[in-house]
Amino acid sequence: MEIKFDKNFLSELYYKGKCSDKKHRFQPQIIKNYIKRINLLENVPSVESLYKYNALNYEVLEGNKKDWNL
Repeated sequence: MEIKFDKNFLSELYYKGKCSDKKHRFQPQIIKNYIKRINLLENVPSVESLYKYNALNYEVLEGNKKDWNL
């Protein structure tokens, strides 16, 4: 799965393990878990395989949101 970071600080947290601006500083355990989740998303074979990870709260969009490309 291809990962695109919407915010620059999210990309920095993933690739560098820290953020250059002071507004987005996090505890090391939070960053470690964030990197772990991004790695999980990169390594899943299909979107449907995310259903088994309850902690991600992944669900299919319904109603007028079902055709959105996220």
